[in-house]
Amino acid sequence: MEKHEVSIVIANPSGNITIFVLNLIPESQYADIANKLLSISQFNAEQICFIKDINFGNDIQGTMSMSGLEFCGNASRSFALLIAKRQGLTGVNKISVLVSGAPEPLDVLVNTNLNHAEVSMPHPINIEILDGQEISYLNQAVLVEFDGITHIILNDIPACRETFDEIKTTIMNARNPAALGIMFYNTKIKHMIPVVYVRDVDTTYFEGSCASGTTALCISLSQKYTDGIYRYTVSQPAGELIASIEKDNNKISKITIDGSVSLSEVQTILV
Repeated sequence: MEKHEVSIVIANPSGNITIFVLNLIPESQYADIANKLLSISQFNAEQICFIKDINFGNDIQGTMSMSGLEFCGNASRSFALLIAKRQGLTGVNKISVLVSGAPEPLDVLVNTNLNHAEVSMPHPINIEILDGQEISYLNQAVLVEFDGITHIILNDIPACRETFDEIKTTIMNARNPAALGIMFYNTKIKHMIPVVYVRDVDTTYFEGSCASGTTALCISLSQKYTDGIYRYTVSQPAGELIASIEKDNNKISKITIDGSVSLSEVQTILV
């Protein structure tokens, strides 16, 4: 079987371990290379990101795609910090990136001194409260749909693979999103366990943290408010993410996700 030499950087955005492939790889090979990288136990990675382009002098300084062409806020934050570091920037800078699953470029405020990155998240294209579902605990659950991923918020339901798979079968049959996240949220201790399935690479992970899932949760929590800025710190298995929701006349005007990111040195491996 043919092996590929790839240069990679491993990012840790609040525990959501992401491998960035620096080589230009055809999309037809994404699934194969991603599955090989995900199988390397020492990396303990949850997702793979393929860098298409980095242009320091352009308005859009980088373009990347996730392996399943889904959207990922944590990978977007990490990508912007990676660009800033490779450019040799110090302190606070704004980096604009184009990422899979997002219809418009995203602005990311990075601090290379503190290894922090705050991304302006895309707005949801649909928010609904589910009803009439055969699975009883899905009724009254909040569904938040983004361009590249759909999330369902489940309050005070224990996180387990059996529950996730039951929901996945129902939602994939009905809607077939590129990626599906179930956010198991404990309202008493304010702790969320994110579980994410990516259709095109057929992977399911109990993730350390999930930026778009945190966004979906905070959209759900802010449904009762009409105007103002609402900030939430969401505890997750491998770290915290901070979400800020700004609403004007009961409409979302801005969403940001903030948190720490660590980046490894570049390494080259055969997969």
